Amino acid sequence: MNTLSTRSLTFRTFVTLSAVLVVLAVAGARPSAAARTVPPEAVSIPPAVTVTHGPTDRPRIALTFDDNYQLPQAYETLRILTSEHVPATMFVIGHYEDLGPDLTKQLAKGDFEIGDHTRSHANCPTLSWRALMIEIGAGTRTFQKATGKTTSRLFRPPGGFTDEFVARAAAAQGFRTVVLWDIDTKDWKGTSAAAIRNQVLSQAHNGAIVLLHLAGPHTAEALPGIISGLRNKGYELVTVTDLLKGDRRFIDVDPATADGKTILRMIDAGYLEPVDGDYFGSSDPVTRAQLARAMVSVGLPASTGDAGEIDYRAVAASTGLLGLASPGTYDETPINRLQLAQVLARVARTKGYGTPGGHPSAGGSVAADAEATVARLTDVPAYARADVTLAVSLGLISPKSESRFGVFALPQRRHLAIITARLQDLPVVGSSTLHPASDATTTDASRNEVRGTISSGLRGRVLRGGGTWIAALLAAGGLLVSLRLRAVVSRRQHSHRQRARARSRREHA
Repeated sequence: MNTLSTRSLTFRTFVTLSAVLVVLAVAGARPSAAARTVPPEAVSIPPAVTVTHGPTDRPRIALTFDDNYQLPQAYETLRILTSEHVPATMFVIGHYEDLGPDLTKQLAKGDFEIGDHTRSHANCPTLSWRALMIEIGAGTRTFQKATGKTTSRLFRPPGGFTDEFVARAAAAQGFRTVVLWDIDTKDWKGTSAAAIRNQVLSQAHNGAIVLLHLAGPHTAEALPGIISGLRNKGYELVTVTDLLKGDRRFIDVDPATADGKTILRMIDAGYLEPVDGDYFGSSDPVTRAQLARAMVSVGLPASTGDAGEIDYRAVAASTGLLGLASPGTYDETPINRLQLAQVLARVARTKGYGTPGGHPSAGGSVAADAEATVARLTDVPAYARADVTLAVSLGLISPKSESRFGVFALPQRRHLAIITARLQDLPVVGSSTLHPASDATTTDASRNEVRGTISSGLRGRVLRGGGTWIAALLAAGGLLVSLRLRAVVSRRQHSHRQRARARSRREHA
């Protein structure tokens, strides 16, 4: 074999081996089917909503900027946005923030909304759940740590590459919206300023989300023409959050729908609170603390006092509505549907339902139908059948199917708003049968012994044993705790009224 043939063979072998190594590397980078499986604690989390544009009923457009922190261009882009008073949305990368701390400080000084763009600009659909937990949110966490500024609940996957798995991972990290775009300037490719400007102005429409890059080679040069051109066309430049909200109070509540009206009514009544100024948290699971506020407000209105002064969780615990072992225990643990049905039945009894002669349908077809319905459910334990039957008969909650109630499914906050409204609208038909910290706590203890868990929700905590003696202690001391708590509430209400009268006298002095 001559030297040329030998060299040729050696080269072909090298190329072949290189190709094999590349294939193996790519295969190794792809997560296995098991790694792409949503873990049990996140199964009940709905995926974050993916959007490419906002509402189209108003002439509003959001300019958004991604990575490429080449400092000279980036600073010029920020200077123009600031001088033109454009409230743009920036999607930041954790790794780039570490490399450009001064730029991060400049971002914090501007009138900008900050969203997440991962830790290292990773291709999200190729990552395992564990890797996504590392990547998603790292940009905003780094920004918050460096600046102390609040960031938004918006996530943009690099390249716009996403799927339901990624959207669910984003939701698990606290992000409510996956933000894509419908006008792509491709400015990162080095497109001329004129081409970037014409791309935006020619495709401009109500609700558009424009993709730009902070340090695109000609982005800063194109910006003045984009800004003046859009404004001359009558468009208002807004952040993504403001674009998505439109005229709504909350992004995730449509006031034109029956459910939306109910949610807003319950918020205005003080029974529920939004998670922040932009989101109600409609699809979030209901926590024990949230349920306590709603149920105490409906079931024990005399104990609620002035908003913000009452520890609803303590009231719920002392009266047995939630059967907590102590005030504040498991406040953020999600409630499942069986627990919810039991609490609904307890609150209904404060209005006289479920007592002889108190239930309007007692002995009638509604109660009989509910009892027959629950009897067919295979997943409702015997100790909870009376509670579930009462809740179903009053139309407060329904089984998931003809054979299953769905005891361990997690109700969402929008469900709680609807159920709370139904409870609130129930007329009082008799005297309350609710007694402080008695049967309710014992029922929870019984469930713990049978099931071995207090929650199968997002962060289920296991409680094993010890329930009976705790219930006995609470039953013995519950009445005293309740009386003391009500005395504290009364004193606070009196103090609040005195302060209000004093303020009024000062204002009219």
